[in-house]
Amino acid sequence: MLPKHPSPSQGGNTSLMRQFPLGAGTQPGFGETSMTPRSLDTLGLLIITLGALFIALGGAYFYQLFQTISTAGTTGTAADLARLSNSMLAMPIIITITLFGLGMLTVGGSFMASAHITEQLLAGNRNGQNVATSTVSDTRPARMCIKCGTLLYQHSAYCPSCGNPVATVPKVSGQ
Repeated sequence: MLPKHPSPSQGGNTSLMRQFPLGAGTQPGFGETSMTPRSLDTLGLLIITLGALFIALGGAYFYQLFQTISTAGTTGTAADLARLSNSMLAMPIIITITLFGLGMLTVGGSFMASAHITEQLLAGNRNGQNVATSTVSDTRPARMCIKCGTLLYQHSAYCPSCGNPVATVPKVSGQ
């Protein structure tokens, strides 16, 4: 539950009240931050970059390991075999870092996708549309005017061409 802010007459902070107006769901709670689409996008890009760096590190290690294996296989000297043995010791760590990098690519991509989806939903709400409730049936003509034959939208009360009132069918409640 959010704490009540005292009014300015009770000695409350007016700048805080202007920054976070009272209302349902408009105030961030203690420790919460508001993530904008831009910040989600930036965070996603940062996570993807770090994940790609981890994967590149794993790729460079395995390239060097395969070079060491081919050298040790052709020469067979004790020094090459010792270098191969030492290279194999780091393998579990490098595999873990590479898999962690793959996970970071997935998480970063999810952050970026959610940022772009949020941006589109916010753009629809700014234009006065409620994107969540609009359906295909709302945007296509659903019936015709009896007088002139013009296609009408489902929510039309009058024909836009001739002005004829459109009959509405009462909704029947299911029993």
